[in-house]
Amino acid sequence: MKRTEKESGLINFLKASIIGLIAFIPFIYNPNYFFPFFSAKTAVFQGSIIILLFLFLYAIHLGKARLPKLDMVGASFLFFIGCMFISSIFGLDFGHSFWSAFERGTGLLFYVSLFVLFILLKSIFKTERDWAKLYFGIALSMTVIAVFTFFDQNIGNFFGGGFTLGNSSFVGASLLFPMFVSFIALPKIFGKKKGYIMAGIIFLISVLCPIFINTPGIFSGTIDGVMSLAGEARGAALGLFFGAISSAILYASFSSKKAIKMSGIILGVILFSVVLVGTLKLVTPGSAINQKFSDAAWPNRFIYWDIGIQGFKENPVFGQGHEMFVAEFTKNFDPIILTPKYLNEYFVDRPHNAYIEIIYNFGIVGALAFAFLIFSLFYSINLGRKNLRINNLEASLLYGLIISYLIQNIFIFDTMIPLILFVITFGFISFISSNEKDNENNGKFYQLMEHPFSPIIFGAILITAFIFFAYLPAFKSKSYVKIATAKDPIERASLYDNGQIISVGDSTDNPVIAEMVFNQISKFTSASVNMTAQDKSAVVADLKGAIEFAERGAERFPYYQRTFTVLASLNNLAAYFSPQQDRGAFIMEAEKWGNKAVEVSPNNPQGLWVLAQVYEIVTEWELSYEMLDRAIEIAPYQKTSYMRGMIVAMEEGNKEKYDEYVDLLLVTFPQLTEKDYPAWGSVQKVQRIAK
Repeated sequence: MKRTEKESGLINFLKASIIGLIAFIPFIYNPNYFFPFFSAKTAVFQGSIIILLFLFLYAIHLGKARLPKLDMVGASFLFFIGCMFISSIFGLDFGHSFWSAFERGTGLLFYVSLFVLFILLKSIFKTERDWAKLYFGIALSMTVIAVFTFFDQNIGNFFGGGFTLGNSSFVGASLLFPMFVSFIALPKIFGKKKGYIMAGIIFLISVLCPIFINTPGIFSGTIDGVMSLAGEARGAALGLFFGAISSAILYASFSSKKAIKMSGIILGVILFSVVLVGTLKLVTPGSAINQKFSDAAWPNRFIYWDIGIQGFKENPVFGQGHEMFVAEFTKNFDPIILTPKYLNEYFVDRPHNAYIEIIYNFGIVGALAFAFLIFSLFYSINLGRKNLRINNLEASLLYGLIISYLIQNIFIFDTMIPLILFVITFGFISFISSNEKDNENNGKFYQLMEHPFSPIIFGAILITAFIFFAYLPAFKSKSYVKIATAKDPIERASLYDNGQIISVGDSTDNPVIAEMVFNQISKFTSASVNMTAQDKSAVVADLKGAIEFAERGAERFPYYQRTFTVLASLNNLAAYFSPQQDRGAFIMEAEKWGNKAVEVSPNNPQGLWVLAQVYEIVTEWELSYEMLDRAIEIAPYQKTSYMRGMIVAMEEGNKEKYDEYVDLLLVTFPQLTEKDYPAWGSVQKVQRIAK
């Protein structure tokens, strides 16, 4: 009897732990991690999943848990992840695909963790009340997120408007789930009347959040059109709108009354047609919908979509690998992004459209796998309705949730919290669609698990996995922060030398950290005349560490232009602080990396800027002008090229060339005046690196 109680307690502990983890993880924010919004979340989630897996296997060992049978939802999810792995193995960089960048945390490892979560949910959450408690935890958690996001956007702005999720679009995608499932879960806990009232309150709080509706504009009376009514997360708002309408139409189509049923079907066909035509018009340049969206949101997204589609054509079957869009963006950088209508974004790692990202990353095979996964969800919801595991209203709400999520993904990409919530919905749909009991066969796996030493064996395996997949990446993230925030060059140089950077994780984070180091050290240049030789030597040692650090990224990921521009800039700065006899080697390296930057991203002017700086340092004025002229030709609406040209001309003492750049600048930007650009003679002459 004691053993039974112990076993039941373990299962209950697993349930409570999963509910607590899912409810708590959106709030995790730790500035001690590189990219504090996601790095800490990733470490906690992946580490917790490993611990929960250990406890689940121990429950199997005790005979209190069984592996679930893999139904249609589980099989399609596993098949999709398998396609992700195949595409990534034969893609551009499996390491990047596996680990992801700290800013995202959604590599292949994360998807494996999601599948483990799915298995745990399907094995442990056995009753409607279990699922209701889980969704209640999600609803409470996300309602708090909605409230604090409101205050973050309108009062404090402590987190940039997205509270602990880092971005208003990510908040919007996450809030979609409780807005629908609260109407399913809460009536099962509190009774229909009270439950629906509570669900309605949660819905109202979420919808009034500026994420979905321009609440400040409503209160201030500044709304002047439909587009100005939209909140910060317009994709999520659009998803909510169509998802809610879809739920209502589907509920009508399930009616036993023929007239209502036919009305629902007709309205459903009309809605589907509207969405289909609207989507086609959205991606058609020059259309009214395309233009309105360009004016109301970031027009850059249409550029990203085009780049992704062009990249898909290069490898249409299996794609380029998970999270590899950054390579395509680098290669096919479109300088139109640098014109006034667009945002100056030099580095983008996602096309801001989940479906273009899928076809680019995984090709036709992956797209078909994803389509099958979505089909399995819709099919399983209908199966659950027919089996009377859910009623017509609950089925309609689940359909609406999926539709809302699919629509908002036209404008954004999947991130950690929405993905976790989406997979939980996978588990619930799998639960309602199946009447099957646990797998009762006594195969070799269960015989192995019954062995008295099995907990020690799988415990050792999972401890190793925890160290390698959770602890070491977290340690690496903290080490990155130490490097980026170190105030003393000697201290930072020791961080490189002591080997605190572990050989796990991604390499696209390296240039970001190296760039932070560059920005810190470049502040010392104005005071360099008064620095001692020892101080300069310490700075150079620091820069050498940063250069070696960035070079590891360049070796791992040779498609990333940012790495090369950073390396060129670091070498230029090292030459500045080095004795005369040591400058040549740094200059040669700077030129090499600058040329590499231009090679991998010929339409990005940043590579030409660093080359112009190289030639400015060695007083090769004509070559410096040539680089800047090429940059102007590529991106005429980027002021930086003209400004740098003026500074080079002042360094040379060439008034004619200075006037030439001023004239070019004013032709492109006629609204500028003398106060908007460096006046002749305003740049104080400094001791040049090479004379």
